[in-house]
Amino acid sequence: MSRQVTPTATRRSFVKATTLTGVAALAAAAGGGSLFGCAKEEAPQEPAVGGAGAETDAPVSAAAAPAQAYVPEEGEVKWGTCTHWGCGSGYCPMRFHVKDNTITYVESDNTGTPEFGGTQARACLRGRSIRRWLNHPDRLTSPMKRVGKRGEGKFEEISWDEAIDLFYSELKRVIDTYGNEAVYSAFSSTVEERPFERLCGFIGGRLGHYGTDSLGQLMLSICHMYGYTGLFGSALSEAANSDLVVMFGNDPATTRMSGGSGCYDLARVREAGARIVNIDYRLNESSSGHPEEWLPIRSGTDGALASAIAYVLITEGFVDEGFVNKYSIGYDETTMPEGMPEHSSYKDYILGTGYDMVPKTPEWASPITQIPVEKITELARAIGNAKAAFIVQGWGPQRHSNGENANRAIAALTLISGHIGRAGTNNGMREPYRSGSLPSNIIVPSVPNPVEASISMISMVDAIDHGETMTAVADGVQGKDKLDVGIKFLVCDATNILNQRGDFNRTHDVLCDESKCEFIVVNDLFLSPTARYADLLFPDITKHERTAVSNTVSAGDFGGYIVNEKVVDPSFQRRSFYDVCTEVADRFGVKDQFTEGHSLDEWQRVIWENTQESAPSLPSFDEALKQGVIREETPYPPAFQAYFDDPETNRLLTPSGKIELFSTTIYGIANAWEVGEKDVISPIPVYDPGFESYEDLSEEYPLYLSGWHPKNRIHSTFANIDVLDQSTRHQLWINPIDAKTRGIQTGDQVKVRSPRGEVLIEARVTPRIMPGIVGMQEGTWHDADMDGDRVDKGGNINTLCSGRLSPLAKHNPSNSIIVQVEKR
Repeated sequence: MSRQVTPTATRRSFVKATTLTGVAALAAAAGGGSLFGCAKEEAPQEPAVGGAGAETDAPVSAAAAPAQAYVPEEGEVKWGTCTHWGCGSGYCPMRFHVKDNTITYVESDNTGTPEFGGTQARACLRGRSIRRWLNHPDRLTSPMKRVGKRGEGKFEEISWDEAIDLFYSELKRVIDTYGNEAVYSAFSSTVEERPFERLCGFIGGRLGHYGTDSLGQLMLSICHMYGYTGLFGSALSEAANSDLVVMFGNDPATTRMSGGSGCYDLARVREAGARIVNIDYRLNESSSGHPEEWLPIRSGTDGALASAIAYVLITEGFVDEGFVNKYSIGYDETTMPEGMPEHSSYKDYILGTGYDMVPKTPEWASPITQIPVEKITELARAIGNAKAAFIVQGWGPQRHSNGENANRAIAALTLISGHIGRAGTNNGMREPYRSGSLPSNIIVPSVPNPVEASISMISMVDAIDHGETMTAVADGVQGKDKLDVGIKFLVCDATNILNQRGDFNRTHDVLCDESKCEFIVVNDLFLSPTARYADLLFPDITKHERTAVSNTVSAGDFGGYIVNEKVVDPSFQRRSFYDVCTEVADRFGVKDQFTEGHSLDEWQRVIWENTQESAPSLPSFDEALKQGVIREETPYPPAFQAYFDDPETNRLLTPSGKIELFSTTIYGIANAWEVGEKDVISPIPVYDPGFESYEDLSEEYPLYLSGWHPKNRIHSTFANIDVLDQSTRHQLWINPIDAKTRGIQTGDQVKVRSPRGEVLIEARVTPRIMPGIVGMQEGTWHDADMDGDRVDKGGNINTLCSGRLSPLAKHNPSNSIIVQVEKR
């Protein structure tokens, strides 16, 4: 029988007893000031409100009086986690009250111990709403196959045997017809196991991928300056030893708001008394309501500001050139690599004696950045005069079409100012993930991929559309000169990847052409926008429905792990994707190699016990299960301290072993690759506007749009939790000057249109965003009639974003969007 998947009364009755009431319930559960970061053990932990039978159809008001405190029913209390580590530097520990295989109540960490200062890793509202997510009535319950057109979301339930047979037969058909290069596993940031990729290792391989959604441009450009050891910087807690903190597009209160991570560290830095300057196109949550200085900047011009600061530092004598030349190459002509053109050093670019022959003065940068000349000069002198300046960038600046140059331009300031490699300083990158004794969250071991070719993970849609024409020099193909075939078999494991890629309308058109990608498998919890394009759909389980080992959030000098048995058993016909792949492996005749005799739960014990050989301080796995949370000290020295203490012994992983302000590798790429109009691949950190920059604004598209991470979602995860939607409304921020000319007031519905699509969204008129710039959160679920007007009523920013890739890293320029905004 065919059906559109929608909530049913039977399934809703299953979860009705476990839902919380509205926003007021969540806010009350947070315990006031303990919404984010850590709290001391003696701080009161208010219980959640609502509880059994509390669901109501009445409107919810954020100002409503809180309900009576809920007293949990008797039952087991089990450790578990939030759903996603991407909002901080690990998972928040959660305590689940369980009765009759039902989660009745969830509370945050309340077990701070004296050896860690009594701190508790308190979860944010997302973690505290986990029960609604786990018990959501719209969760998938059984395997299904598509019966309508791709994207319609019409499926019929099938048996597990039929589902496994279909998975196996289609995968084998594609491999036999096109070869293993036609098979692709979409990158997932919500699960670590990736069993399908392991399976492919035993049946001939798959097309590989490189990079990440989060920091792909930075990862694949800063490695040429620092080596891969420079991908992360000092812990944010190190900034407590600074007298000046300069933050480029960094907002820990939003992107690291999980308990005990960067938001907590920033609070401690604030208490230590450092001056904090926050450079952003909007007054973000880390600065709003605090004494930090907001330095508004035109979105996408961070590289110009960094270059102008460098000009002041150099021309006013703040640079110790002997120090810089000792630890780097390419600063000036004396350390340029042999055979390079004259006047092509970093200093030549900044002073205007090379490249475009334009001095990068504050007067040059001011009309680009919209920052007054005196502000640029004052900030540069503050950096030069600081005893220890902590310069850090978030991952927003590198998500522009010029991000590869911008992130290196910011990082270069740490070297030339001397604020690197010692207490209170940083290398310009974000804080690291500190996992303690275990290298990371425990996952099923990976195996070598027999297919050598790989693509940027952001170019997946291109590889479906025209993969057979993609080359190394034009499209960033790695491992071979040219792909032989496009992607014909796509697996999306616990990822809403289509919702999170630029130019959704184009993605829809490509996927609906079944001559391109012939079969799509999706494993997920919900019928997400990505799942609607599946040919075969599996109902996944969560970490709470199996044994799991996860990194807990880290802050200050502590971190650790959460080790949990199943909080509840899986309901309905849900199964782990590891079990699914095990059955497919059996049909291929490689089950023994795939499992090595272990279930998914058993792998957790095996890897833990193997790790104990090198980390004997870890408790036994059985003891860890009893403890639930294992805390460890994870001290982290200032970034590059070892290198600056002894550069010969601690050489960097660059060709020269030093910091490379001039990269010969990038120089070679720039001369060999094919690039598009306005694409700039530069061996030194420069400012270039990039494609679709503010220079491309016009009468048709007069405003510049950028996005940021939401506080009520983790990308698109939790987008279907109603109370979280009400806690942080999805709105387009627009400055009063731009709103007035359009007759827009807060609360109005507005149309936002780019060259690629149109969305509807509520307006928020606020001076917290610069004139000429508009902004919205990313991650809402796409919601449009794709056979009709295609106007996205969900307000998904990726309907507006470009699908064009950055020139060097071939990653997403999702913060570079020209738009028009009109009142509906």
